[in-house]
Amino acid sequence: MTRPLAAFLRTLWDQIISPIVDFLQTTVLPHSRIWWCPTGEFSALPLHAASPFRKGQRSLPDLYVSSYTPTLTALIRARRGDLSTTAYQQRSFVVVGQANAAGETKLLSVGVELEIIGRLVSNLAAFTRIDGEESCLSRVLEELGKSEWVHFACHGIPNRTQPFESACHTTVGDEESPDEVIHLASAMQFIGFRSVIGTMWAVDDVETNKITSTFYKHMVDESGRLDHTRAAFALNKTMKSVHVPLDQKIKYQDGCIESAYCHFSLVLLPFVFSYSFCVAVDIAW
Repeated sequence: MTRPLAAFLRTLWDQIISPIVDFLQTTVLPHSRIWWCPTGEFSALPLHAASPFRKGQRSLPDLYVSSYTPTLTALIRARRGDLSTTAYQQRSFVVVGQANAAGETKLLSVGVELEIIGRLVSNLAAFTRIDGEESCLSRVLEELGKSEWVHFACHGIPNRTQPFESACHTTVGDEESPDEVIHLASAMQFIGFRSVIGTMWAVDDVETNKITSTFYKHMVDESGRLDHTRAAFALNKTMKSVHVPLDQKIKYQDGCIESAYCHFSLVLLPFVFSYSFCVAVDIAW
């Protein structure tokens, strides 16, 4: 899959991202934070992963730290808030794992993933683990109501009638309504979580553990505390340092710390670029 995927990301770079980057580089410092606000079919493109794949040329993740926002209004409203009062308080952290979902392939590494997270964060936050038969809807909702951090490790596809039966495809919307912003990642933000990391499609059970371990290490600030405002930086740094296949590496994307979120799944659509999007920039990042 790597060769055709690389060709796709190169086309994405050449036809969409490169002209934008050329403009940004005239006014925006390298490694600044940018937010993508796509609509229509653009919502199915992994804009954050675009790369020329040519010797001597850098990819978008090498140049800027990407996040997504559903609307500019949402981003502006959220950026007005002062996050400094919430970033350094003791937090509660719940991990939810389901390795044996009915009708799905068994996930052999879910237990290991939860153990990794527990070792990394149990001394930094009040830690709760829910897995196996305990990870039912009522139990998960109970913990969501009193937890500031949550990590899901399970199968998942969009389900309009049972929306919390989604996890692995957390940023995938419904194919009949590609402009909708409601998927699990966005739902988590609507109920109050300020930052969401989602996956664009099914991830490899084993490779996920490498990413999870590195990501949470980067989420700890200089004082030794978990800091949700580091999410975009932590994900960007993780994806550039872990050694995993390309198709696994680009599946993860940051939901903006202040209400922007990942809104993308990888669907190889015809290149019909008649839909609009805009880019917001934070040069102080």
